[in-house]
This record gives sequence, structure tokens and C-alpha cells, in this order.
Amino acid sequence: EYARVQSHVTAIEKIESRIADLANASAPDLNACKPTLPGTYDDTTNAAMVAHAKLQADILVAAFKCDLTRVGVLQIGNHNGAGWTYKGFDGHSAAHSGGASVWNPMMRDKFEVPAYFIKKLMDTADSSGQPLINSTAFVQVTCFGNGLSHASTNAPFLLATKMPGFKSGFSSKGTASTSRDFHAEVAKGLGIDPKGLKLGGATGGDVGLV
Repeated sequence: EYARVQSHVTAIEKIESRIADLANASAPDLNACKPTLPGTYDDTTNAAMVAHAKLQADILVAAFKCDLTRVGVLQIGNHNGAGWTYKGFDGHSAAHSGGASVWNPMMRDKFEVPAYFIKKLMDTADSSGQPLINSTAFVQVTCFGNGLSHASTNAPFLLATKMPGFKSGFSSKGTASTSRDFHAEVAKGLGIDPKGLKLGGATGGDVGLV
């Protein structure tokens, strides 16, 4: 018991020492690790936003590789599609007012990020030496489905994985391929009964996967 108490005291002393060192240390240079991003956040290019999002993907992949976490979320823009601009339009207004001439190039740039993320999962080994894609389900969703129509038809929902619980192949449509079926299929692949997720009767099984 005495040894346990001494070990606890030693741990507290180490924490106190770290607190004292930090209190007396100079303020850190917040710009020391700031990445240099190509392009600018303006109305004519998406280069900076794409580069920034890829850096965030790198952080998530590194965390998976080191077993720091099993779940990660990368959100681009907010629920109204703001935060990503192209030729004077953010994501929401591009869908309503910009039309395909604005929306399509904006989306082409944006989808560089999931493509990059999936490639990193394929090329990076986990702690057991296997590609991360073998133990990871990469799921892409969007808050308003197909942005030009705000419907789930032809929405860019994507699942990329080599986990054994998922079927392979691809289908853009199915007899019941709604967003609810998509989420149900992801749940099933992870070994979760979708009936408990309150997805409006969706059972999965009708959504093709990449």
C-alpha cells in the first residue's frame, strides 16, 4: 500500500513540474506549424480549401494508423454549404443560382478530397501492417443530396471499404435506394441491426457499394 501511495505522489509531482514549466515558458509561436496553402480563399479558386481539407484528411489517417481513434469526421462547409466559394457563389447559392456551370466545377474540386482520403486509406498500413481500407468504412454523405435538385436521386453518397461485412460492386440506383437505405446498409456492414436506427423502415440491401 505504501508503494502505491509513493507511486501516486511521484505522478502528482511530475504533473506539478510540467505545470510549473509551462507557466514559466515563453508563449508558443502559433505560426511555427502553420501550413503553407496554395491559392487563396477567394471567389475564383478552390485550391486553398482543397489543400486545407487534404491536410485534415492526413491528420485523421495518422490517427487511425496509430490507433488513437476508430472514428473520424471531416466536414467541408456548413449545413448551408457556406465556407466553400467559387466564382461568387457558396455551395448553397451555387445550387440555386449558379447552375451547372458553377456547381459542376465546384464539385469536381471538392471531390478531390474524398478521392485523396480513400487513396491514403489504401496506401497507409495500420498497426497490424494491413491497409487501413481493410478495417475502415469511408462514408461520404451530403446534407441536401444532389445539390442542384436538393433530392436524394443521384446524390453523391459514397461508401468505400474492404471490410468483410460489406458486399462489393456498384449500383447508382436500386428499387429502394434512398438515403435511409444507404445508412441502413452501412450499419449492416458494421454488424449493427438497422432496425434500431429509426430509419423509416429502411432495411438496406438495395444500395450498391464501391
